[in-house]
Amino acid sequence: MITQMDVRTRTRGRPAGGSGDPPHRVRAALSVVWKWGPDLALAALLILLTAPLLLGAMLLVKLTSRGPVFYSQVRLGRHGTRFRIYKLRTMTHDCEKLSGPRWATVDDPRITPVGRVLRHLHIDELPQLVNVLRGDMALVGPRPERPMIAQDLEDAIPGYADRLAVKPGLSGLAQVQFPADTDLGSVCRKLVADLSYVRAVCPLLDLRILFATALYLLHTPFSWRRRVLGRYAEPRPAADRGRSLGDRLARIYDIPRMSDRIGTVQGLRGAAASMVFLVHFLALFGVYLGPPAAGPAVQAVETVAHFGTDIFLLISGFLIYGMLIRRPLGYGTFLRARLRRIYPPFLCVFGLYLALSAAIPRESKIPPGAADAAVYLLQNVALLPVLIGAAPMITVTWTLGYEVLLYASVPLVVGVTGMRTWAAGRRAAFWGVAWVAYMIYCGVVSPTHVRLGVYLCAFLAYEVLGASPTAVTAKGGARAAIAVVAGLAALVLLRCGGVTVPTSRTLPGLGALLSAAATAVCVLGIAGSCFGGGIADRLLTWRPLLWLGNCSYSFYLLHGLSLKALLLFATSVIPPHLDGRVVFWVLLPVGFAGSVVASTLLFLAVEKRLSFSRQPRGGGGVPAAPGSPAFAAGPSVDFGWQSDTLHDDLAAQRTFANERQIVA
Repeated sequence: MITQMDVRTRTRGRPAGGSGDPPHRVRAALSVVWKWGPDLALAALLILLTAPLLLGAMLLVKLTSRGPVFYSQVRLGRHGTRFRIYKLRTMTHDCEKLSGPRWATVDDPRITPVGRVLRHLHIDELPQLVNVLRGDMALVGPRPERPMIAQDLEDAIPGYADRLAVKPGLSGLAQVQFPADTDLGSVCRKLVADLSYVRAVCPLLDLRILFATALYLLHTPFSWRRRVLGRYAEPRPAADRGRSLGDRLARIYDIPRMSDRIGTVQGLRGAAASMVFLVHFLALFGVYLGPPAAGPAVQAVETVAHFGTDIFLLISGFLIYGMLIRRPLGYGTFLRARLRRIYPPFLCVFGLYLALSAAIPRESKIPPGAADAAVYLLQNVALLPVLIGAAPMITVTWTLGYEVLLYASVPLVVGVTGMRTWAAGRRAAFWGVAWVAYMIYCGVVSPTHVRLGVYLCAFLAYEVLGASPTAVTAKGGARAAIAVVAGLAALVLLRCGGVTVPTSRTLPGLGALLSAAATAVCVLGIAGSCFGGGIADRLLTWRPLLWLGNCSYSFYLLHGLSLKALLLFATSVIPPHLDGRVVFWVLLPVGFAGSVVASTLLFLAVEKRLSFSRQPRGGGGVPAAPGSPAFAAGPSVDFGWQSDTLHDDLAAQRTFANERQIVA
């Protein structure tokens, strides 16, 4: 902790009151001149870019709480000049009428639910760009303080007024390194950084701080910002010293409070995400392979990779159904938690697609006409395109439409039938008959939504693994692996023309029906191999694969956009009609790395902060693994809702080591 005495003696090893010295006074005065033009241009550009986001936030504030949208306060500018600062209101109206001015705390009850999200993402600070245009503030500088609080701090801390030698800023050297002020000690520590900035202000330092601000908004580790800031950064915290690269990556990709998740589930998600990436890479960059792109080898690889989406459906169906069977949950609570899990990252990517559609009209999927465009956008926000036969704006979100249908229907089926009280064998028979009936419907009527059958297979797999402990033995795992290989082989033969499917008026969907049957064999085999233990425990617990699994939802949403950007660049440099097999293999790792970087940014900025932030209520109950004694005993306590799933939570099925010991 830095004290008042430290401030006198420590500003990068020099006296803190340097802003009073002539060279530093001149440097601070000149900063007003050279900052004016760049600040004005950047502030105007940021206002244009963030206008849709700001308008949406204003609407949310107005609809969810009483009072004005904007909140203004008098703050101190350069040399103590007073001005009025503007922010989006994130607290209840007139919250300081009784308490007076005071700092906000971590769980401040005055903050509204919407305000908490706006503060997390720092969207509430965007109106201060107007203060930059007016010349009250700069983009970079010490944060402005309220006069009443500033007077108290000047009396308590020597040299506090020296930070007013430059214009206050939206961000600063102190803000990108330390959390918000909570006490006098935190103010002292920030003051050291502010005075260091006043002493060394220059264009290069401002660029460093702006870059560090972007990393701060993305919730990256301090070590990243420290490298950007260089010698201006605070000394490295002792807790960060000696950490390996793996430990630092774990801090980025590991999910807090999720230490009891099954490793194989996350590894399986990572593998599925890689397979989906490969499908889209082949579709976009196959032109560089020439004639081999249409050959059987590439088609076989593409067929196997297509199975990645089925793996996502399997994981979600298996875990969601397992949670619903294990304990009773309120329908409204369940739906809110599920939608809270999938919508923040989706809406962020959806907004990005909207912006790109406006910037590049030729690539836009939005139909002409205001009415048609509004209907199309509403359909996409509601994740309906796949269910109504429309083309989604974000291609991969067709699976999210199936997810929402799963969330809305399965709790009703479980509740209405009362199947939670049934024996596992009876439930398995129910889902087996349901799958057969649905396949007959798809074969006779329409195979459009045949992939919904994967969910039914997932439900069946959960019951089979729970009712038959021998399914998780080593021999059972070997049988499951054989089933996976056999199913994939059948899919490849059907896709590549190795098996000719006769046409039939009675069964117009016969080909799709046979593919669905082969997919079902693969799904049941995957469930037996991964959820039932065996060799998959070793193959799918590789740390990079686990990390990719943790951010697989963000990766799933963004990889297509990353690949499209790479394709536009590649085709502008290397024409596709040339023999580009070398280009294809060079761009494959480049595209994957770019997709990982883009998805990591989304994961840190949105998914990890919003979709994984709520703590589970109750005593921390975790659904038991199939085959365990607790699995058969039934629930004794309703633990409430555990907050995460599609591509995350419910990793409710711990390890299966206990089951294997019981069987042995």
